[in-house]
Amino acid sequence: MPNNYELQVCEDSYSVFVDEVQYFLSQENGNDLPLIQTQKQSLLMKINLEEMLKNLLNCTKLLDVVYCSVAGIGTLPGRVSQLQTSLLQTVSDSELTMNSFVRSTSKVLSDLSEVYPCLGDGDYQSAVSILQSVKNVAKAMENAAIEIRDAFQARCDETASILQDAFHSNQEFLDHRDQTTEELTEMNAELEALEVLKTILETQVETMNEEYKALEKKEEQAADRAFGLELTGAILGGLGELVTTVLPIKDLVGGITPEPSAEATSTPDPVDDSQIAQNEEVRKSKQKKDDLETREKQLDQDIEALKKELSDPSITDLEKKRQTLKEKETEREQLEQDIKTQEKTIEKVSGALKAAGSSFTTAASHEQTSVEAYNKRLEELARLRHEMAQQDAENKAKIAKYKAKIASSIDHKKDLDLTIQSLTMAIGSMRRIVTILNETILFWKGVVVCCETLADSELAAKIEEAEQTESKTEKRFYEKRLFIKPFLLYFIQWQALRLISNEYVDSMDTVRKSLAEAMAEKEGTREEQWNKAAAKAQTLDV
Repeated sequence: MPNNYELQVCEDSYSVFVDEVQYFLSQENGNDLPLIQTQKQSLLMKINLEEMLKNLLNCTKLLDVVYCSVAGIGTLPGRVSQLQTSLLQTVSDSELTMNSFVRSTSKVLSDLSEVYPCLGDGDYQSAVSILQSVKNVAKAMENAAIEIRDAFQARCDETASILQDAFHSNQEFLDHRDQTTEELTEMNAELEALEVLKTILETQVETMNEEYKALEKKEEQAADRAFGLELTGAILGGLGELVTTVLPIKDLVGGITPEPSAEATSTPDPVDDSQIAQNEEVRKSKQKKDDLETREKQLDQDIEALKKELSDPSITDLEKKRQTLKEKETEREQLEQDIKTQEKTIEKVSGALKAAGSSFTTAASHEQTSVEAYNKRLEELARLRHEMAQQDAENKAKIAKYKAKIASSIDHKKDLDLTIQSLTMAIGSMRRIVTILNETILFWKGVVVCCETLADSELAAKIEEAEQTESKTEKRFYEKRLFIKPFLLYFIQWQALRLISNEYVDSMDTVRKSLAEAMAEKEGTREEQWNKAAAKAQTLDV
């Protein structure tokens, strides 16, 4: 077996052996030979070409998911559509460039196959001319590769810019959703307070109607009635301060006043705790708040327990535990909102009771035990009855208004949730797109470096120098390892570049068609596009 890089000449065929493998210098070698595969991997800079091309295909699908995900969100759809158009142009240009590389490398390999026969015939100038021509081809290919590299870099920068804007939009929607959630909490509390107040006002109106009829028949109860109103005002004001239990108006107004009798006095029976406890409206709100707080404590314990379990590296059902933790945390957030609602409900009922108590106290101060005072009380009661009825009507109008606003806000929040969910999917897809494009840019940087290296070859200069200095009696320069090795490497580099170019062209046609097909499917409402994005995302293998 000849030594490494020892020239072998057989008729018009020139070859050498490297590590017991024969490599031809005057014709192409098999693509599977070790040196060719080594040069291919060196050119790719450890990039898995097959995986990169597969990722580029996925990139077009991801971009389609992004387009569907941002439908109806500001200027993002237009920018993503422009990115699709630009990327399609870049992909097409890169395919055309690689096609030209295939043709150029084939021509170069054919020309390089003539260098050693020319050297063997002593035609050094022809060999130099071939190598100079090859250098020019390599330089042109380098410039073309730079253009494609820069084009992919521009697409990557464009994607990063859209990604940044999507982040900004997503944060705005998150802030808006938080604000809407807070408004919903406030409105729900207001609504519950109004519902409680509605019951109280209806009771007040009913009680006043009954009282008015009774007063027309029982003038002798005027003094007792005055005391009853004063006591009602005091109790309502006190209840407004306590906000624990409330005595119904009907008990204070109608039930406290005793029926006249021979032993009747001007002082009604005292109000005991059992009468105060009859009011169920606030008690229910407080009970609901206590129940929510109890549930919140239980959830805190469950969440802490789940977190401890998740910290255990030996846990087997990790995803299930994470999902359970997420559900518990979501439920706890909702409980916090509900607790706030109940606290605001109790607070608002307190204010309403204080106001009602003040009204009755003021009315009672004008009562007199005389007939004249009684007649004035009838007039005052009629006015209060009218005011209560008017307040009741206004309260019911507010209830209807708040119900409508709450329904609208709930729909708006659902829309915000869908928007945020869709934007989150778009952001994740764009992150992956940036990664894929950066890998593609790295690939083209490798192509640029390869072409630059081929363009900077010193082989022609070595031949010219040897032609001037070598002696006719010594071993020819092209028979020496110092020339054979770099020439073989040069030859193999061109063959590796053609091999990569062919693989790129074969796959890029599919990438281009996939992107073009995705761009053709852009019809549908915003919700339809979002649903389409979710469906397409599930089919991706990224």
